[in-house]
Amino acid sequence: MATYKAIKGLAIRTVDGDPSTLITGDIWYNSSARTLKGAKLAAGAWSSGGNMNTSTQAGGGNGAAQTAAWVASGVLGPGSDPAGLSVNNEHYDGTSWTEQANVNAGKTGVAAGIGTTTASLIAGGEGDVAASEEFNGSAWAEGNDLNQGRSISFFAGLQTAGVIAGGWSEDAYQGEVEEYDGTSWSEQNDLNTTRGEGAACGIQTAAFAISGGTPSAVDNVEQYDGTSWTETTDVNTARTSTPVGFGTVTAAIFCAGGEPSPSAKTEEWDGTSWTEVADLPAGYRFSQGGGTSSAGIRMSGANPTPNQSAVTDEWTGPAAAAVTFTSS
Repeated sequence: MATYKAIKGLAIRTVDGDPSTLITGDIWYNSSARTLKGAKLAAGAWSSGGNMNTSTQAGGGNGAAQTAAWVASGVLGPGSDPAGLSVNNEHYDGTSWTEQANVNAGKTGVAAGIGTTTASLIAGGEGDVAASEEFNGSAWAEGNDLNQGRSISFFAGLQTAGVIAGGWSEDAYQGEVEEYDGTSWSEQNDLNTTRGEGAACGIQTAAFAISGGTPSAVDNVEQYDGTSWTETTDVNTARTSTPVGFGTVTAAIFCAGGEPSPSAKTEEWDGTSWTEVADLPAGYRFSQGGGTSSAGIRMSGANPTPNQSAVTDEWTGPAAAAVTFTSS
């Protein structure tokens, strides 16, 4: 019978405990526990993060990292004084939320929340709002308007290189696409499928528009290369009411609810196909999200009780975990 050394070309190493860095496929003898152990890929999972200071839904939000996310504006939760639209801007450090400078005008159904905690952009909103605002780490200032006022759109990128696609305008779903260069908005090639209220992720030159409504929920996924949109592999479960997306076009998460129900389903993109992974603790509509496929975040949103939520959920992607081998 072939030995491990004959197959791999090296002997099983002895470690006093477990290695400090685990690599999937490694095998070692744990001399302290006197057991043969190895590293396998453990499934990703959601866990609870710190609650926001203010319950909101349908605002703008994003973040380059799970430990540096933001949410601005949106609809205030029940019992708020005054009720109505929020002007709050909150930042997350991976543990807690801190109030920052307020936006100039509160809005709901924000069409785009793009950028980082020090260079943010919100644009559009319910009622065919075309206005945009930029945050520089200290204060919000009005930027140039969208060419087409809209709400609940797909969006991706940075404050100086963003893209916004589709959404609701003039009492109908739209397919128009605009890019932002840090100063002005310019019209680009339309989506193949007119829709809004879906998830998006990526950068201006490599973005996904995922699922969404026409108004019926569709499972379409389109990829943007900075010029045009191309249909790619559909998601397993079509959703609308703004589920969350984060990551890149080669490693993405499409998740964090949406309708129907609202949903708690999460799907992971590996560059080829979508796979259902761990559910959220609860379903949400009109959430915001950010981060990467290995360390993402879902925040704010609407849950049946109450309608607006302050809950934050953190995603930890698959990672190597130590397991003990046992004889059968």
